[in-house]
Amino acid sequence: MYFVNGTISCGQTLIWHDAVPTWAMQYRGYCTDKEAIGVLKRALRDAYRLKKFHGGRGETQNACLTVGAYHYHNWPLRNEFASFEGREFIDRLDRKRHPNAAEPDFWVDRVFMHEYDGGLLTPA
Repeated sequence: MYFVNGTISCGQTLIWHDAVPTWAMQYRGYCTDKEAIGVLKRALRDAYRLKKFHGGRGETQNACLTVGAYHYHNWPLRNEFASFEGREFIDRLDRKRHPNAAEPDFWVDRVFMHEYDGGLLTPA
């Protein structure tokens, strides 16, 4: 399930086994740039295809995804399938010089953020 109310979003993923929910993930946050959703979908698809677990989201901060002017980051705070939490961000790079910054020659606009957590719903 996934819900959006303007810029605010939240969702939940459940995995069921023998008609019993056994694993859950919740997430909530915001998106101010609809083009960032395509970057998020690509980050999730790539992580799933590689069969890597990063809190159920995209690659970690050590392997960020850059698509055009968008940069995806994922920071899991706990990263076990049984219990995890973290935050993911998408920043849009703007090549205009920020008036108060000498370096770098671009500034970043955070256009997407989700906090997420979850884990097993059954005894391990």
